[in-house]
Amino acid sequence: MGLFRNIKNTYKQSEAAVVVQNLLEHQCQSGMYHADAAKSASSLVAVVWAQKPDIFSGVFGQRPHKISVAAAALANGVFNLPESNTNRAGLVMALGELLAEVDVNERLYGFNGVDHELLGMALSAFDELYESI
Repeated sequence: MGLFRNIKNTYKQSEAAVVVQNLLEHQCQSGMYHADAAKSASSLVAVVWAQKPDIFSGVFGQRPHKISVAAAALANGVFNLPESNTNRAGLVMALGELLAEVDVNERLYGFNGVDHELLGMALSAFDELYESI
């Protein structure tokens, strides 16, 4: 059973990393992000996944949607970069884009309770950033 769980975890991490990568590539095109989007996305997702593996791997019964994993990864990434890092603004913008998408199309995604918790934390983090400006 552990082998299949590991394969599924890797697949789910990859799905979320693609979402983050697409958002970061958009920020690269606009000049707000200056690092390798694919490597950054994989790293951001891996870091947040390692912090709470039970939540992301569905140990409690529900696996989160790739969009909520991506939101958690971006929010965590923003708070792990110093304010002086030039890529931080790109992460903030990517998180804002993702949260705006969720706000408009939430009903299309079929989010579960874990998703709502993760998205709520990401939104709180984004609000905190916005208020500090």
